[in-house]
Amino acid sequence: MLERPILQPSTEDCAHADKMTDQHFPSARTVRRIATAVFWVTTLMVIVIGYWYYRAEMAQITHEEHQTLSAIGELKAKQIQQWRKERLVEAGRMAKDHDLVKAIEGFWGAPGDQGVQETLRECLKSGVTEYANLLLFDPNANLLFATGDSDGVVSDATQQAIRSALDRKEAAFSDFFRAADGEIRIDVAVPVPDARGQLLAVLVLRNDASSYLYPLIQSWPTPSRSAETLLVQRDGEDVVFLNELRHQTNAALSLRSPLTRTNLPAMQAVLGRQGIFEGKDYRNVEVLSELLPIPGSPWFMVAKVDKDEIFSEARYRTGVISLIIGLFILLSAVAAAYLYRIMDITERKVAEMKLLAANARLEKANAQANVQSAQSAMASAAKSDFLANMSHEIRTPINGMLGMIALLLDTDLSGDQRRYARTVQSCGTALLGLLNNILDLSKIEAGKLELEALDFNLRQLLDDFVGMMALGAREKGLVFGCVVAPDVPLDLRGDPVRLQ
Repeated sequence: MLERPILQPSTEDCAHADKMTDQHFPSARTVRRIATAVFWVTTLMVIVIGYWYYRAEMAQITHEEHQTLSAIGELKAKQIQQWRKERLVEAGRMAKDHDLVKAIEGFWGAPGDQGVQETLRECLKSGVTEYANLLLFDPNANLLFATGDSDGVVSDATQQAIRSALDRKEAAFSDFFRAADGEIRIDVAVPVPDARGQLLAVLVLRNDASSYLYPLIQSWPTPSRSAETLLVQRDGEDVVFLNELRHQTNAALSLRSPLTRTNLPAMQAVLGRQGIFEGKDYRNVEVLSELLPIPGSPWFMVAKVDKDEIFSEARYRTGVISLIIGLFILLSAVAAAYLYRIMDITERKVAEMKLLAANARLEKANAQANVQSAQSAMASAAKSDFLANMSHEIRTPINGMLGMIALLLDTDLSGDQRRYARTVQSCGTALLGLLNNILDLSKIEAGKLELEALDFNLRQLLDDFVGMMALGAREKGLVFGCVVAPDVPLDLRGDPVRLQ
């Protein structure tokens, strides 16, 4: 099996790794700090921008809803105004109809004649089908004739309309009122003069509010779960709701609210406020409303929609924005984590290169140390050989000298001569010991020194030492001697040569 070779970094790689380590480690930490700061700043900016966008969207939605409510309110107000105008015009046209005037004159001449009544009924119904009933009254508001069923009871609203028509000598609307059958009605009264301009009767066109007017008010041009249009009127210190409501049944002419309820859009409308108003409706629900008067009438229009419905779109957009912000923050976090990982990997790689570089330096130093050690060993061996050779060469003449002195001591010598000869013998012996010391030094360096274990007398060793040193001391005018303390043992075992 082939083994994969282990790659060792070169000297240049080691230097490059050291440079990268020294220069890039601080940069990596700086980059991480910068990345963290950028992440948090970016996150904060995204949140701020998202909040700003949310506020802008809320303002835009509110503005759009204002415009929608204003447009619908104005449309409804114009439709109701047009409906009133058409009713007044039609009442005026019927009051001037020649056939109707003639039929009314005939009715006055023979009120009990069935033929006259049938002729009058046909003239009243001619070309008119949208009215619930057509009635004739005398100037005192007494019922004379009706095209439909009537219990003969004249409501206060009808009497007021008749009086108003007579005073103004033109068609006039009554207030909404509840008829005997429970239905909501509204009358249009118009005086009918004869050819000479004398009053013949008062014609009343009775409208069923639920047949056209209420559906017109209640309809909304766009799909909505809360939007509705209200028709209100002031009645003393109260505001009266004139039409049926979307969120409350049987409220027409029955639901009333005091004018002290200032947050009610209907109350603000009857007090003359126009335009957009934010408040709470009859359900005590927060709404956005458009307030408009109906020109030529005591009525006021309130077009409203729940705030919850308006801002449901805003909440949906907020959810989308929040999701986008969350995804962006998550993406930023992933990017920051990826950057952290890259920096960690880079640092680890550089650290590995640094470790390899350190190992390479250590190996190089070890190699150099081995070379120096080998060189030192070689030098030491050479020195030892040199010392051994030199000491051998020197020891030979010294041994010869010591031998001759020993022979000299065997001859007859004077006392001084013998003392001098012994001194020379001691010095030679000392010189021989010095040579032995030099050899011991080389042995110590080579780790091969061995000490001897011999019995010797300390006093004799010291006397020999003093003999070697005394001559030099005497030449300098000194006296050199050794004194052994009484408690020091004299017979010892060791290496006397190296001790001396």
